[in-house]
Amino acid sequence: MPETGGTHFAALLLTAAQHGHTEGSSELGRLTKAAAEATWSKHHRVTAPRLTGELSQLRATLAKALTGEGLTLATCCFVPLGIAVDPLPGGPSWGVTGDAGLTVVLYADSGWYLMANTERSTAHSVYASADADGARKVAAIVHGILQGDIPNPFRAGRR
Repeated sequence: MPETGGTHFAALLLTAAQHGHTEGSSELGRLTKAAAEATWSKHHRVTAPRLTGELSQLRATLAKALTGEGLTLATCCFVPLGIAVDPLPGGPSWGVTGDAGLTVVLYADSGWYLMANTERSTAHSVYASADADGARKVAAIVHGILQGDIPNPFRAGRR
């Protein structure tokens, strides 16, 4: 994704939120997010990795970035090609028994996605470039969610 696409996306969402239009709070908030996602998607598809080797390399970079954030990679991942991480003590967790962490996956045709590491989960787009810098940013976001510093995207209005 061109850097301006990510910058514009973040600016659009921030402006909407500053005026009280968050995704869950209003129709305008949902429309704003949909418009930003459509614009981001258009730019992202131009630079998304196309080759299996590139995806494997980015997956390895993501795994290194996640462990660099102090996260533990889970032994079980419910998403093919995903990388799962265990929850952090005192942070949010998911699943029926409350012991599941998060899974991150990068698809060549659509970008980064974040899901709970469970058999069924909602997929949330993570807007970062499909390169090593993007992988590090995604790892920082995952850490922030697991730490409780970033709002839990799976439980609207709660951390």
